[in-house]
Amino acid sequence: MTDRKKPGVAFWVTVVVVVVLYPLSFGPITGYMNRQQDWSKLAVQAYWPLGWLATTGPGVIRKPLAWYLWLFAEGRETPGVPVGPDEWSWIID
Repeated sequence: MTDRKKPGVAFWVTVVVVVVLYPLSFGPITGYMNRQQDWSKLAVQAYWPLGWLATTGPGVIRKPLAWYLWLFAEGRETPGVPVGPDEWSWIID
């Protein structure tokens, strides 16, 4: 008989950070970095997977994510996002 423990607090905190806070922080970080016109290496490394989804992912993911990024765009300026470890692109949607 296998004795499996239920997931603890550390597991659920990790789930909340990865599933909820990481994607929600992408909009404010993108808006800030675009206003500063300076993407820090750490931000690019951390957020390029979401940037790639926002520019080339399936429409079900790309459109809501692009809409969310536009909320943080200054004025109506097209937001730029990291799409790879060392590259960035513009949100088209």
